[in-house]
Amino acid sequence: MTHPRVPALPTWLLQSILPHRDRDGMLGDLSEEYSLRSSASIVTARRWYWGQVWRSIPAVLIARIRRDNWPLTMVVALGVYVLVGVLNVVGGLLVARLLGAPIATDESGVIVGLTAIAIGGFVAARLRRGAAGVLGGLVVIVAVVLIASPRDPAPLWYQLIFLVLGPLAAHVGGTVASRVRLHRR
Repeated sequence: MTHPRVPALPTWLLQSILPHRDRDGMLGDLSEEYSLRSSASIVTARRWYWGQVWRSIPAVLIARIRRDNWPLTMVVALGVYVLVGVLNVVGGLLVARLLGAPIATDESGVIVGLTAIAIGGFVAARLRRGAAGVLGGLVVIVAVVLIASPRDPAPLWYQLIFLVLGPLAAHVGGTVASRVRLHRR
């Protein structure tokens, strides 16, 4: 008998926030229950699965905040966000000087900004475990606020690139920092 596969997106969402020690047990229990429920109705089982994931996310995040001293992680991420801003300005000025044109919301601005965020992710991860992820969250929040702001002169495509690729750049920087740390051991 083949068991239907659990929905990939909610599984990934929950997997990305669960602590490693809880991941296999919780996802295994959900998968087992999903399999039992899908024998009656796959649509009902999917709805149930999504509901379980959405109800679990706040509880998991609150538990992680309490356990991992997130106020300190947030302070580190905010400090690194300021560093990212400085790197972005300095990088923009360097590129403007090299290209002989003002840097604004063009392709070079995207490259400089994403590079600054990746460097920030690296620094954040070196300073505090989890800070690169919080930095990525801050990038999303700022991008959403800027997209919603009628006064931001940047074109929508520019803002959307940072909304999508900004958190990814922070994650890549954090991943590189983690791998560097592992290779030094």
